[in-house]
Amino acid sequence: MCFYIYVFYDFKLYAESLLNFYYLIASILGLFLWQQKSQQKISKTTKQGWMIAVGILVGSFVVLFFMLNQFTDSTVPCLDAIVSAFAWAGTWLLLKRKLENWILLNISNLIAIPLQFYKGLELTSLLTVIYVVIAVLGYKEWKKELELSNHI
Repeated sequence: MCFYIYVFYDFKLYAESLLNFYYLIASILGLFLWQQKSQQKISKTTKQGWMIAVGILVGSFVVLFFMLNQFTDSTVPCLDAIVSAFAWAGTWLLLKRKLENWILLNISNLIAIPLQFYKGLELTSLLTVIYVVIAVLGYKEWKKELELSNHI
């Protein structure tokens, strides 16, 4: 993560650079949250949870796009902002152990793959393809675990 904070900044993907800083903070927070008994169970996102996730997505997109467009030399402010906005919302759902986190994170990754390739980060783009596969497998595993816990 720390490496990618620098790499994305150097390639003028400023929102993705900030996103990796967010991932660092979320990873540390996740270690503490997931140790709590109340946060160990996978669940589906409620209507209220979706409202918060969409608020995070839209709000972060608007702020990031504005900041990138007005205060940086980014050549791809809209795509950079949208990749990060989906990832911010998906990571929030991940911290809450919501099944649908995988969907939002994969939307982010699927947009990021061609963006990273376009910016000259071919190997990072390939790594992101691997993340997509991992997220599909993660979704299937979490869904299976959720279904088993609902039948007990």
